[in-house]
Amino acid sequence: MNKHLLLLFTCTLLTFATATAQKVNDIFPQTTITYNALDGKEARVTLPRDGRVCLIVVSRPSGKDSPALNLLQNWQPFLNNLFMKREKEQILGGVFEDEGAYDGEIYYVALVPGAAENSVLEKIKENARPEDKEHIGVYPVGQSRLDVGKDELVIYLVHQKGTIVYKTSGEYSQQKYQGIEGKLQEIRDNTR
Repeated sequence: MNKHLLLLFTCTLLTFATATAQKVNDIFPQTTITYNALDGKEARVTLPRDGRVCLIVVSRPSGKDSPALNLLQNWQPFLNNLFMKREKEQILGGVFEDEGAYDGEIYYVALVPGAAENSVLEKIKENARPEDKEHIGVYPVGQSRLDVGKDELVIYLVHQKGTIVYKTSGEYSQQKYQGIEGKLQEIRDNTR
């Protein structure tokens, strides 16, 4: 009898522990991040945004010298080219520029304890495009429902309806980047 109870308890714990991990086809948990608007004032945005395709890059740095921030630095130059840029009513760039650039948003979210907030934000902003600096925010690590380990980086591609359609983590690789591009192309082709 005790063996059966122990097995049932262990299975229940394993189910509970894995139920919080976000995976493809799950709904991205609503997360309200705090960021500094271009006018310098503190603002908030709830992710994912309705009706917008979002690339949500979540890191959990332990400080300004965290490996998670190094991972982000390696990814940022590539991620910055995924979506079109707007300059004076003109659309520039983006992966699909020759086919009509795809309109989406990138958000960089750092899950941090309050003490590290400012130094982590500055480090992330160093490599961000000017138009994305308003999309860099923080969220208290203790309140997060996102399953991101300490010093890790996870990238979620979230469809207009809030569904995770692609997820990757860790070091940049061309294969991972092409996975994001492929999903964006699929979304773009299905919304024409």
